[in-house]
Amino acid sequence: MNILFLGFSVTAEDNGYFKYIDIPNAKIEKVALGGVQPHHLAYLVGSILEKNNYDIVIFEIATAGFRSFLSEQMYLFSLVYVLRVALSKGITPILLDIPRADLDIKNDWVFAINSKVSRLFDILRFNISDVVDDISPYLRDGIHTNESGARFVGKYFSDAFNRLDYRVNPGFLNPIFNVIDNVSLDLIIPLESGLDVIEFSRSGYSAVYSKLEGNTRKIKIQLSGLFGHGVSYLLGPDTGVLKINDASKSINVTCRDEFSYYTRAGYNYFKDRELQGDVFIETLDIVPNVTLKKGFGSNERPVNYVGGLLVSSVSYNEIVRISKELIGLL
Repeated sequence: MNILFLGFSVTAEDNGYFKYIDIPNAKIEKVALGGVQPHHLAYLVGSILEKNNYDIVIFEIATAGFRSFLSEQMYLFSLVYVLRVALSKGITPILLDIPRADLDIKNDWVFAINSKVSRLFDILRFNISDVVDDISPYLRDGIHTNESGARFVGKYFSDAFNRLDYRVNPGFLNPIFNVIDNVSLDLIIPLESGLDVIEFSRSGYSAVYSKLEGNTRKIKIQLSGLFGHGVSYLLGPDTGVLKINDASKSINVTCRDEFSYYTRAGYNYFKDRELQGDVFIETLDIVPNVTLKKGFGSNERPVNYVGGLLVSSVSYNEIVRISKELIGLL
């Protein structure tokens, strides 16, 4: 049995709960995307699940800090999409919900949506708040587990999972999934010849990035009827600013933040701005005015790394319409 834990920064930690997962007779892997949010994951999940022949995928996606800027509709759309991708590949999805210290779980809309979706689609959900009234003693910063918290979550999940019949109900393609039948989300990478590319890997996630510096300062991606909703790139101490434009609009994306003392994958979602046709991505000679949490950023000419564009078969307005319809069906 092949099991994948797919989550965000809580799953990414080397000394986190994943260290204490113990499931006999299973091959266990993790792919963790620190700093990524559910609406980014929807564009990546297909390629992630294609890499191995997984039987089960455990989604740890409720802990990330998206509640202040992501709508309930867009979260539900993203959740239903990643579940549909897993089910369509014959993979059993399971939700692992780990609370944050700053949440009132009884009134949290993310946990409420996960609970409804779990019941509606007959999908297993392991909710840590069902067995712990106060998560605070188990967290070192209000979000990520300390040693006792990592051990507790890992042991709780392992014990609960191991009590299950291994013929885990895979859930089913509820008719609600028909609402998003015509939606396809993906990551399109640059295909120009002669690009200087690097492979970047962190916490189980691996992708190829095109390096923009020197003579290669601009690349083109042809969308051919698709809609560009975001961009994938690397953040680090030497990265800078990207200019992304099509025939009618231009978007600047800063590829450095206060945590860029180490290199990690980043994503910028354009929200109500979308790109079409020929899209150009260019590195600019702008050094971001950012103070790092540790160390110092480079003041030299920036080097940027582009993973590709987050694209959809439908427009942003159509995604919004579908998102609202899904909320009405819960």
